[in-house]
Amino acid sequence: MQFSEPSSGELPDFPVPRVQLMIGSVFAGFLAFIAFVISASSLVTGHLASAVAAFAFAVFVLATASFARSNQTSHTSGAPAGRLVQGSTVRYKPSGLIRLALVTASMALCAIAFGVAAGGAVAWIFATMGALLATFFVPLLITRSIRQGRLELTADGIRHRGWAFEAEIAWDGIGGVAFAQRDYPAIYVLVEPTKQIVRHYTTQFWKIEALHPGHVIELDCRRFDIHPMLLAQWIRFYIEHPDSRIELGTTAAADRLIYARF
Repeated sequence: MQFSEPSSGELPDFPVPRVQLMIGSVFAGFLAFIAFVISASSLVTGHLASAVAAFAFAVFVLATASFARSNQTSHTSGAPAGRLVQGSTVRYKPSGLIRLALVTASMALCAIAFGVAAGGAVAWIFATMGALLATFFVPLLITRSIRQGRLELTADGIRHRGWAFEAEIAWDGIGGVAFAQRDYPAIYVLVEPTKQIVRHYTTQFWKIEALHPGHVIELDCRRFDIHPMLLAQWIRFYIEHPDSRIELGTTAAADRLIYARF
């Protein structure tokens, strides 16, 4: 569905499930408290592996709840929206990948430590699971196969770098912009049927974000710390005003987004 133009000074609301997030945070806090108590008790009695497993589990549940809270649609506009905007590049929220990495690392450590504490066949199963998780994720971060995402508008076209994929389309291949409401708000850069999107995954082992199978470039609005309507209008402006693309990469493009000069 094509997005509609908001009236002057108004931006549509994208509801955040605050009650569910609050309940999840309280439950995570309760589980983490129990895990911290078990960890401290195990440490006192000399069971180091059990202490590490319980501590890692506490970190895991807290990091998971924290990621869920950060992975919501932003309502930021005006000057505060410029924090992650440089020229015509809009970066992902940095906290998202950091928290996801913490979730993964704590899960791996918990599995390994639990396996060591349990012993026997269970030790091999859990230790192997944790080791594989760490072995897959850590090298991908080090080699930057998984890295912070961004959206770039350049003189040539639109380039989207997700956590684990890249997609690019030239300006003459873009047919418009639309909003799509899936389980989350998303912006679709619509591509002409006769044009091809240059896209690929940067890792084959852990596709933590999926490329849209359709003839579009999908922007998951939860990744950006800016109101989705502003981002969509900004993209549409440069689609419809090719003469203004000369300012892409400059502060003029950033100011146009931040201060809604459409």
